[in-house]
Amino acid sequence: MNKTKALWTLFLVALLLRLIPSLFFSSPPGNDASNYHQIALNLAHGEGFSWQGKLTAFREPLLPFLASILYQVFGENYLYVYAFQSVLSALVVILVFYISLELFANKKAAWFSALLTMIYPNFILYSKLFLTETLTMFLLTLLVYCLLQSRTRHMYYPLTGLVLGCLVLTKAAFLFLLPFLAIYYLIVYWNKWRKPLLKGLALLFIIALALIGAWTIRNYTVFHEFIPVVSRGGTALFYGVYIPYNNMYVYDTQYDDVEKKIMGNETDPAKLDARFYQAAKQYVLEHPITSFFFYLKKMGIMWYGPADAIGYSLVLFTGSASVIYSKPILEAVFSHAQVALAVLIYVGLYWVVILLALYALWQKRKDKNTWLLIWPAVYGTLFYAMVLVTARYKEPLLPLVFVLAGYGWVKRREIMGILRMSFQPKKIR
Repeated sequence: MNKTKALWTLFLVALLLRLIPSLFFSSPPGNDASNYHQIALNLAHGEGFSWQGKLTAFREPLLPFLASILYQVFGENYLYVYAFQSVLSALVVILVFYISLELFANKKAAWFSALLTMIYPNFILYSKLFLTETLTMFLLTLLVYCLLQSRTRHMYYPLTGLVLGCLVLTKAAFLFLLPFLAIYYLIVYWNKWRKPLLKGLALLFIIALALIGAWTIRNYTVFHEFIPVVSRGGTALFYGVYIPYNNMYVYDTQYDDVEKKIMGNETDPAKLDARFYQAAKQYVLEHPITSFFFYLKKMGIMWYGPADAIGYSLVLFTGSASVIYSKPILEAVFSHAQVALAVLIYVGLYWVVILLALYALWQKRKDKNTWLLIWPAVYGTLFYAMVLVTARYKEPLLPLVFVLAGYGWVKRREIMGILRMSFQPKKIR
């Protein structure tokens, strides 16, 4: 079978794996997902980007806009969004293959990375959730692919700027990826600047900023406040840095005394968000040392294991997620023997993949293109640890990690050789 047919087969199998749960084992949007669904419906009805009868900037715009187009063309059924996300997730498999091939010129590494992306359970499951993770994952992987292509084909710079702007309008957390990306190019190409590179990067950032700026202007026109993308950044920051909340947001209608003091009598969403931002800033300045260690702890929370692996398993085997909240997580797992093995296998395999990726990164540490691959993951870790973080936030970063893991798998014999040498008893002369 030639490469084209094999990739088509890979894409179709990946799509089928995602469509089956999305179309036959999914549920209507709830919690955060219901926000995106309702905003999309309002857009389809000609009511603008609104929530509960008022124009809003509470959520990023791209996913609801795309969903509203699907609703207008095919009908107001959330299953069309799930099917669309399934296609995007399957396309990520192909992008991973080509990114790996571009970086390492090794077909075995490329196929391993693509297969891993195809079967990874969370990529399959997130296709049936009306959340930004799948679209973010597709755009971020496409961004890295375009950046790699732009090294030799400068026509990719405008497309890369468009993808970067769309990424920020899908996940506002990537707004500061723009300067972070500029830092990468300053470090890597210091004293190596060429006119085509400067022109290409300028065009890239101009297009991205123009796209984001259009939404920012809309927000200023509507709310008379400077809101680059969303109006909830300060809230996420406060719940993330206020240590007594332990990186958790309690979804109830009752505010505690701390929240009430911050809110006062203010009702304007943008001004409320600004108050939470100031409260977060003041808290960190008052507790710099403990806040720093809490920041490091949240990096671990983000990467400790597959997102929702424990939660999904507990719900599957016990029928209720309440056990997660009624006792410590390890006690919750090991008090249910039927779930412990599944969770340990899942998390164990995840860490095998992470270790393969780390070994590959070490092997390729002097390759500037490899660092372009991992740069978004570095940024995402540094940024998300500052706010309210969950393991779910790293899911869009994992295809790039899987690219590295594929190369690590090809080099696994070297790893085993190093381990054997490490544990081999030394001969006494």
